[in-house]
Amino acid sequence: MLMRVHIQKTAEKAGKGLANLCRLMPNVGGLRERSRRMLCTVMESIIMYGASIWGKAVTKEVHRKALRSVQRKAAIRVVISAYRTASTSAL
Repeated sequence: MLMRVHIQKTAEKAGKGLANLCRLMPNVGGLRERSRRMLCTVMESIIMYGASIWGKAVTKEVHRKALRSVQRKAAIRVVISAYRTASTSAL
């Protein structure tokens, strides 16, 4: 129960950080790949900060789904600049 709340708050915090970074980036002809990846590491570091204590909690699909959601948004917008309709496995 406690881990669920912690993971949800972490996913929300990373999502807000990602949204703020996306506001800075233009949609077309944006930053170079190295710059986009550097911005994505901000979101990853927010998520990975608490990862060491989650251990067994991340074995549940609900928790993985919350974290995967943020990672998917980052992959679509920052890393590969894909359409939202792209499948997660293709990203």
